Amino acid sequence: LFFLAILLIALISASDSALIKRIFFLIAKSNSSSVLPTPEKTIFFGEIPALRAIFNSPIETTSAPEPSFFNSEISFKFEFDFTEKQIIGLIFLKDFLKLPEELLILTMQHHQRYFPMRSTNNHKLINNFIVVANKEDITNKIIKGNERVLAARLSDAKFFWEKNKSQNLVKQVNKLKGITFYQSLGSLHDKTQRIRVLASLIADFINCKKDDAEIAASICKADLVSDLVGEYPELQGVLGKYFAVEQGFSLEIANAISDHYLPIGPEDRVPKEKISIAVALSDKIDNLVGFFGINEKPTSSKDPYALRRSALGILRILIE
Repeated sequence: LFFLAILLIALISASDSALIKRIFFLIAKSNSSSVLPTPEKTIFFGEIPALRAIFNSPIETTSAPEPSFFNSEISFKFEFDFTEKQIIGLIFLKDFLKLPEELLILTMQHHQRYFPMRSTNNHKLINNFIVVANKEDITNKIIKGNERVLAARLSDAKFFWEKNKSQNLVKQVNKLKGITFYQSLGSLHDKTQRIRVLASLIADFINCKKDDAEIAASICKADLVSDLVGEYPELQGVLGKYFAVEQGFSLEIANAISDHYLPIGPEDRVPKEKISIAVALSDKIDNLVGFFGINEKPTSSKDPYALRRSALGILRILIE
């Protein structure tokens, strides 16, 4: 009781997070019931920086076939309380590793709140993942249940992947006629045609392959009609890139499909390849001219069509 009282006072009175991290570490070190072999791997998940530091270090689980570590490319936005947790290593079928990496990460990390793992040898995803449980898995029910849930989700993703990757992107463009971009600005098909014309003009200025720029602009939105993007809208453009590669388009055209949305935010990267630059500028210019043309301008408090982001994106591409 005396120790708990001192701990509580220290937590409340701490002026910075350093002391809190140290206390969490000491508590974690005293716990040896984790599935993982070293007690430092069991922590109280209150401090995200401390969590990331542990996840970036090599780690071995009971099911990992090789030295591996937690995937940390996507920032952790999970909410954990201060109760004690158990970290459990699980496995899924290797056949699912044939799916696009971003699709696997999104399914595990964002849809199921699991942590993907990478090999320390080549940094590629492996067929292991981490689950954080609030109790010991004595009967293996947690392991079996979570492996079954992930297998079902990945099976659905694989079904749509196999179906959509063979659907010709050029033929899919016509389906964009049925998707309204904005009431006064036509359909997504109309938008792609405007982007194609603009990309052709910009290609002359930046000295890139005009035909490739027009092709990339024509199919840059084609993945939006796929079942997979319907299920995973966060991966629009990314999946289009994979579809294009599977169908034999050049890597520059495929990259333009995913990169024409960039930069998404102030800290995001900008497209560097010339075809990607042409399509990205065309898409953003079309947004600005279109919405300003119908008097849908941003105000001091509202910007529902992200026109400021489009304008800043154009400036960053030109400067960088």
